[in-house]
Parts: sequence; structure tokens; C-alpha cells
Amino acid sequence: MDALAELTVVEDPVFLSWLLACLRQEDIAATVTDRHTSAALGGAVGAIRARVWVPADRLPHARWVLEQAREDPEP
Repeated sequence: MDALAELTVVEDPVFLSWLLACLRQEDIAATVTDRHTSAALGGAVGAIRARVWVPADRLPHARWVLEQAREDPEP
């Protein structure tokens, strides 16, 4: 199994969906952890957020995608 690196932590489920779509478009496989725990608590606990992980060797490209997703007003 390839090593994963944490790309970001996301609280907004809409932005999370947008980011995952942007990563898929760039052929970057992403894994999300803690998403269901955060959703089960209704996002009320700020310490529990969805974490986005990508293959470590794709991290620089994934960071670029993250920057572009944050700048794009279309999520």
C-alpha cells in the first residue's frame, strides 16, 4: 500500500465534496477519514472534522488543487 499524506482538514461538507471532485478531475485518489463521525455529531464538535488524505507522492499536486478549489467561487 502506498503511503498517504494528510492534505487538509475540512469542516464544510459542501467544500469537501467540491474538493474531492477537483482531486478526481486531476486523477488524484483521495481518502477521507473521520467524515462519518463528524456527520453523526452534526458537526457540533469542532474537534472532529473530515481529514483528506492523498498518496504522498501526489501531495504537491494535491496542494495545488486545494489552492485552486479554495479560490474557485463555484462549490
